Amino acid sequence: MATPLVAPPRERRVLGAGELLFSTTDAAGVIDQVNSVFLRLSGYRREQLVGASHNLVRHPQMPGATFASMWRSLKEARPAFLYFRDLGSDGRPYDVFSTVVPLGERFLSVRGRPLAKNWWRLAHNLNSRVGVFEEQCRTRGWSAEDAARLGLEQLESGLAASGYPSPEQFGRSVLLAEVQARLDRGIRIGARPLADGQPAELLAATRGLERVLVDWLDRYDRLQDAAINLADYSPRLLEILEQSQAAAEGVRFDNASGRLEPAAVYLRTWAETSREVAAVLADLLDQFNDLRHSCALARAELALTVLHNMAAGQYVLEVIDEVPQAGAVGAALADLGQALADDLDELAPQATRCFTLAAELAYQLDGVTGLLELPQSLIREWLVRVAEGGAHSSAEFVDWVSDHLDRSEAGIATLGGLATSGRELAKVPDLGPVREWIALLTQARTSLG
Repeated sequence: MATPLVAPPRERRVLGAGELLFSTTDAAGVIDQVNSVFLRLSGYRREQLVGASHNLVRHPQMPGATFASMWRSLKEARPAFLYFRDLGSDGRPYDVFSTVVPLGERFLSVRGRPLAKNWWRLAHNLNSRVGVFEEQCRTRGWSAEDAARLGLEQLESGLAASGYPSPEQFGRSVLLAEVQARLDRGIRIGARPLADGQPAELLAATRGLERVLVDWLDRYDRLQDAAINLADYSPRLLEILEQSQAAAEGVRFDNASGRLEPAAVYLRTWAETSREVAAVLADLLDQFNDLRHSCALARAELALTVLHNMAAGQYVLEVIDEVPQAGAVGAALADLGQALADDLDELAPQATRCFTLAAELAYQLDGVTGLLELPQSLIREWLVRVAEGGAHSSAEFVDWVSDHLDRSEAGIATLGGLATSGRELAKVPDLGPVREWIALLTQARTSLG
């Protein structure tokens, strides 16, 4: 009978929260570079890993579906983000959150300890169930390839039941959660005040890049929150406007004193303007959701950039600290620099799109709020005049107008505040220094050897 992916904690190898494994492989998955953390955690020597298939550390109970999902993404030149349970040389397992990206004709992987426990638990449980399913398939005579294909269907079904339409979307969510968990723990590239020479320059580059990227990620978070709030609040504001419009249009003005005559004009103007605003706002809902989706994609790409830079910073610190088994640091940093350059090439157009969308929406929302300013201000002035005129027979009507006006003004003010927030965040960062820092890393192959 198949055994699920379970191991007592004392029998597992443990990765430090801030440590990252690094490796690169050729197109067939044969390892050509590893870092010291990979050596320590796996228990293998460098000469045992380099030239070997990455399957050397594959846990036998990991389902083929997980690898099928990974290779599907990589063959389409897309990154893959997954949880794996690997196996050390002594038979003890260790868990990792893994990122794998194409690097020309090769692949680059940065892996870390799973810190986003809810996502890891979901993936772990699914992997265990799918692993059991695949073993049952093989027992019944299916090939390993067919079992993995069927297992992938099971994996996708399980993720869909958990609210993730595809492994790729789950992977993006996991990537963001894992990087954010590291940042929330205060994990950053360390300082070495006494460092000098080329290592000090490279460390300054990775730390400077980290500051920019983390700030950028925070801005994306706030921009996406603004987009979500706009999308969530707009239906409520539409409801308020439609209620006010319907009520204003239904008012009959037959007061002989003439006191309500100005209100008749103001309310009908308000009703007509509310109808226009509601129509514009309904059209903007799709753009709010478009902004939210664009921000989500950009945040995932940015999170990957943060992780790659952390791996580069870890390598530089090993050089400064003279860590044994650091390996060919120059080549590794050059590859990470290239990965960062690729990340930035992917990120730049996404960032421009997000910030352009945010700026356009802010402009349109300014117009929406401006449309209602005049009729609302006229009604507010009329209410003041009525209040100053003392008692009258229309007190109930005045209260009704005041209530609807208060709700409409509050709704428009909320919308205006969200528009202001989006406009303040809609500024594309200066990429010049970022590209210069990345260039230093890509040149490390010759500068560090």
